[in-house]
Amino acid sequence: MREKVNKLPFRWIFRIIIIVLASYITGLSFWYCLLAYIAILFLIEFAKNMIVVILGIAIVVAVSLAMFFGLIAL
Repeated sequence: MREKVNKLPFRWIFRIIIIVLASYITGLSFWYCLLAYIAILFLIEFAKNMIVVILGIAIVVAVSLAMFFGLIAL
């Protein structure tokens, strides 16, 4: 537990450094870069679940097409 508490400030400092660096490189405001950083984190979390959903839909479509073409071939 103590190691996590000690590492937490370094993680936030590292994240803020990344945001400030992106702001400096792009010339955008710090708040725009912070908003983009939060949006990217949200999309990554959202994409983890969406990959499973998209694979499930693809499998259902593939099985349905296989059954359809199998019935046509009879």
